[in-house]
Formats: sequence, C-alpha cells, structure tokens
Amino acid sequence: MSHHHPSSTTHAWNRCLALLQNCTKTSQLKPIHALLLTQGFHQNPFIISKLITSLISSLPRNLHYCSLIFNQLQNSNLFIYNTLIKAHSNSPHPESSFHYFNLLLKEENLRPNGQTFNFILVSCAKSCSLLSGKQIQNWVFKNGMFSSDSYVQTGVIRLYVEARLWSDARKVFDEITHVDVVKWNVLMSGLLGCGFVTRALGVFKEMLAFGVEPDEFCLTTALTACAQTGSLWEGKWIHEYVKKRAMIGCFAVHGHARKAIQCLERMQNEKIRPDGVVLLGVLTACTHAGLVEEVWGAVLNSCRIHNNVELAELAVKELLELEDCDGDEEDAALVQLSNIYFSAQKSEDGHRIRRMIGDRGLKKAPGCSMIEVNGRAIEFVSGDISHPLHSQIHATLRLLFPEDPDTL
Repeated sequence: MSHHHPSSTTHAWNRCLALLQNCTKTSQLKPIHALLLTQGFHQNPFIISKLITSLISSLPRNLHYCSLIFNQLQNSNLFIYNTLIKAHSNSPHPESSFHYFNLLLKEENLRPNGQTFNFILVSCAKSCSLLSGKQIQNWVFKNGMFSSDSYVQTGVIRLYVEARLWSDARKVFDEITHVDVVKWNVLMSGLLGCGFVTRALGVFKEMLAFGVEPDEFCLTTALTACAQTGSLWEGKWIHEYVKKRAMIGCFAVHGHARKAIQCLERMQNEKIRPDGVVLLGVLTACTHAGLVEEVWGAVLNSCRIHNNVELAELAVKELLELEDCDGDEEDAALVQLSNIYFSAQKSEDGHRIRRMIGDRGLKKAPGCSMIEVNGRAIEFVSGDISHPLHSQIHATLRLLFPEDPDTL
C-alpha cells in the first residue's frame, strides 16, 4: 500500500490520528490498532510510529506487542527504529535493542543518526557490553559523527560513566568543544550514584565556573550531594541561587527594574554567578521600565566580577551607543572593560582600550589608598610619582613581585 492515504479515506485517516493523539491507555490503543488494520493503514510508517510511541508510553510491557506490530511492517522508518531501540535500552533486557540496531544497519535506504547511537550506547552501558560500546565509539569517531553530534557525545560519556571508567569518561568529556548541561548532568549523576559525592560537587562548581546554566535536574543532583556530605553552606548557596533567580524573574514580569538590579547586585556580592536566565530577567525588567543604561551597567559590573569578556564587550558597545550616556559614564565603562581584559590575560586589548581613553581625552578620578605610619596618614594616588620615597618604594615592590613588573 502507498504511504500516502488516498483522498477517499481522508476522514478515516484524520479520525485515526485524532484518536491516537487523545487516547493514552492500552485498552484504548489496541482497538485503534484494529481500526488501522480495517482501514488499511497498518503499513503506513507514519501512523504506525505514532501507535508504537503511544503504546510504549502507555505501558512499558507493551514492548512485545510493539515488536509484533513492527514485524508485520513491510517498510519502516528511522523514527520507529529509534523508538524501539530506546525502549529496549530502558527495559530489563537492554541487550534486546541490538536486534533492531542490526536490522537498521541492513536497511538500504536508512542510516542511523546521532539519536540511534546515543540509545544503543545506553544499551551497551546497561548490559555491560563495554567492548561493543567501544566498537561503536570507534565507528562514530572514524565517521566524524562524534565531533558534530551532541547525542553521540552524550552517549559515549554515559557509556564510560555507567562502566565507572572515570578517567575515560573525563577524557571524552574534555575533548568536546561545547559542553551543554546534559553532559554535565551525566557526569555529576554518575559520580553521585557511585558514591563519589565530593567529586560530583566539584563537577557542579566547575560547570558554574564555565558559565553553564544549571537546570532543575542538575540543581537537584547538587543538593543531594550537599545533603550526603553535610555541606550546609553549599546547600544554602544553591538555595539562594534558585531563590534569587526566581525573584528576578518575578520582578521582570511585573516591571520592578530597580528591585531586579538590586537582587542582581546582591548575587554578585554573595559570589553567586548570574546565569543567562538571571541576566535575561534583569534585561527584561529594565527594558520594560526604560532603564536601558542601568541594565547594561549592571551586566558590565557582573562581567567584571566573573571575567566574561564577550558579554562585557557587548555591554560597553550598547552603553556607548546610548544617546543619554555622558562622558563620565563612557569613561567608567571603558575603564571597566580594560580592567576585564587585563584580568582575562588579554593585556594587548587592555592597553588598546587605555590608549582609546587617552585619545578621546576622557578623564577618570584616580584611585587612591591610605596607610598610617607613626600616627601619620599617607595617601598613595594611582599614577602619582611625586612621593619623596617613590624610588625606594618601587625598588622594594620589584623585589616582592619580580614576576609581575607591569603592575608597578
């Protein structure tokens, strides 16, 4: 039968699709299967894929029934193969998924994709088929899929995590250019599940340091690790992070821009690194209130604390383009950007911004510090060489900091 339903049966086709969308119980889905048979739709991969998906979602033990439906299908599609491979990988007999994987490899017009390899690698991990997993890993590396497919990357990491081969898992993890939160979760949950609670918390902190936004699963894993180690302070820190992120979102919805900025500043003071959700909330609140200058200033200050160079460049660009941004504010923004460059070991860019400040004739109030010697207050001003003991002071500083003469 053709995969495209004839126009004379359009009503029956639409009826079957509507039933599949609205029925979720096995007792409802089996009569729908009978209806597909009577209407001649039982060889259509599109509608059969929906039936199989619904049956598996309804009850995992429907897997055998789904296999019978698959065996009667003359022409399958990749979605059906992936659905069955995934379902079997999560069943009590994950090795059963290899049957469908091998059938897929024999198909002339179908090729496995990243999801296929992710699911079959899960099966390898759960069935302790490490050798098969390594063979699949070698295949995806050889064919260039590992470097370009996130599903494949996650599957390979999970393979080694499930096998408790932490050094191999970490090696694969470190080879990935862009690591999303899912891969961090696989590493964290695997360590936690094997009792390496402290290492799991270390991975969580490392993830935050890279600026990756944790999701609900990640935060739950981190809080569980805190509970198991008795790390009350770290648990409170995570609680404050979640609470303040929610508060900023609430302020954004109701247009309380000042409160959103204050909440962001408290996060920074408490060394809580704001993520994309937090910054988006502050941006939304300030945009609604017309406080565009304030929000970019807050973002720039956050970048200074966390050395986020790319976002700092964007914030300064937006600030300089504002019509009501005066010379002093431009001065402050450029100085902050130069400091961020220096902190990020980008001295050339830092000096370039400093030269730009000089060329524009912008002025900045010099920083100063004071010390008390023999009851007398002595003030040191940044860049000032008029102190009578200037030469001796700098000679002593060079002895103390020989590796960093540029800071003197």
